[in-house]
Amino acid sequence: MHVIGKKETILSLFPPGPDLGRLTNGVTAAVHRSFEQQSMRNPTNDEVKRRFEICVKWALTFRGELKWGIQRIVDELDNVLRSELLGTPYQVPTRQCWIPSDGAI
Repeated sequence: MHVIGKKETILSLFPPGPDLGRLTNGVTAAVHRSFEQQSMRNPTNDEVKRRFEICVKWALTFRGELKWGIQRIVDELDNVLRSELLGTPYQVPTRQCWIPSDGAI
């Protein structure tokens, strides 16, 4: 799968407005949950940044390459982080049907 290059920025795919705010909140929540799941109480700034960048990289791919909507992107960030932090390549879901926040992986 092609990963969006540096020229495609967050603002080009998520213009200022509600979607950018929802993405920001979704990334922040996913990063926070990942630390909770690993019982990390005092993560370093570098680790916070690393996890944030993982989410942003995939958000750009989901939006730019796959044309996903914001809710689907936000719903998938926990799975992205879990996979990446375990060191296993993340596999984009191949489900034909998607329902917001349905809990399916």
